[in-house]
Amino acid sequence: MSNFALAELGRYARTRLVCRRVVALWLLLIGALLAAAPVPPLGSVLAEAGFLGLAIALLRLWDDLADLPHDRAKHPHRVLATSSNLTCFRALAGIGLPLLGLALLPDLRRVVVYGALLGILAWLYHGRMAADLSRPARTYLVLVKYPVLVFVGGAGPSARALLVGLVFYGLLCIHEWHDDQELQAASSGQAGLAVGVGSVIIALLFLT
Repeated sequence: MSNFALAELGRYARTRLVCRRVVALWLLLIGALLAAAPVPPLGSVLAEAGFLGLAIALLRLWDDLADLPHDRAKHPHRVLATSSNLTCFRALAGIGLPLLGLALLPDLRRVVVYGALLGILAWLYHGRMAADLSRPARTYLVLVKYPVLVFVGGAGPSARALLVGLVFYGLLCIHEWHDDQELQAASSGQAGLAVGVGSVIIALLFLT
């Protein structure tokens, strides 16, 4: 990898990953996991925190890559929007996300849920039918990935985990709406349906 590519990766990490918003999300995700399941030993907590940190970073990179046309129009200063070579970023997401799933072995249920999450995100980001979704609808559906990570991180099905997952998802949707003027200006029809579908997915995950 060239020094230029490494420099761009470093700039991306500084501006899009090592920032208050992402660190706060990571801490909230850890808190949601601890609230949704009995507190494990310290070693397990640290391992789960590391897994969740890597998952957030790689999923955020994938989200930014999928959102490039929008960012080039609305946020042209961002690293990916100005980069002349996205190969290293795509390779990092394309290799890193599947490899991260190996950390879940030998728990096949968590591996399957993680694989399903990647498949759903691939459809939302690149599927032909998903292209007809409005940006607000896709945004709210994509946010389901964080409650799913609570499950993948180790919270099994239970009424307690379901409540935590739904509250966490609701808070994320409210924050995203408050932080994005495009979402505030959008019609509530598709967005409301997307939030409803997302809530059903979370319910099915934590009650089965």
